[in-house]
Amino acid sequence: IVPIDAPPTSAVLYSHADFKATIQPEKAGDTKDFYERCFAEAAAINLFFPDVRSENIRICMTAWLAANCAADDTLEAMPPAAATLALEETISKLQGKKADGM
Repeated sequence: IVPIDAPPTSAVLYSHADFKATIQPEKAGDTKDFYERCFAEAAAINLFFPDVRSENIRICMTAWLAANCAADDTLEAMPPAAATLALEETISKLQGKKADGM
């Protein structure tokens, strides 16, 4: 896979940086690393979904990527038993089941 599209637009990058700063304020800031990660996440969407031209859709897709990465970071920091329980509860809720009815 090779990039065939232009770099992410500034609208995608600014929206993504605002979103990422909201979901992970401890990682945000006016740092080069923070913006490089934002650029890399937006560029990944461009790379893997080159036919998606709408900026609004790219913004949403980049936000989903960041949210899933943030959830992964949180799970990796948890003890295995707690992470397993959190995933089981989340899956149950997504399936429409009550947490106490598992």
